[in-house]
Amino acid sequence: MKHALVIGGTGMLKEVTRWLVTQGYYVSVVGRSENKMDNLINHYEEGEMLNPIFADYQNSSYFQNEIKVAIQEYGAFSLIVAWVHSQGSESLSQLLREEMFTNADFFSCTWQQK
Repeated sequence: MKHALVIGGTGMLKEVTRWLVTQGYYVSVVGRSENKMDNLINHYEEGEMLNPIFADYQNSSYFQNEIKVAIQEYGAFSLIVAWVHSQGSESLSQLLREEMFTNADFFSCTWQQK
């Protein structure tokens, strides 16, 4: 099964998350807002192609641990899509240096508020 990681998948990338599910991906979706995550989860049957991860990418060690758990449970990521704010870009860069991500396609956008 194809496994995708979507960081910011309950906000700016919510429709990407939904589309990936329709394309047959099992999607591990990272979000910080419980309300937004609940809204996304309510569109799916329990256990249906969606693994919610409540984590703030600015807390690097917790974030990395949650990602590793997702890989252990659902397999390596074949695709990573990320929308992060500039203060989280270092955490994301650090995570992507991990050997476990070398075979994944990666798309990202960093938001920097002026």
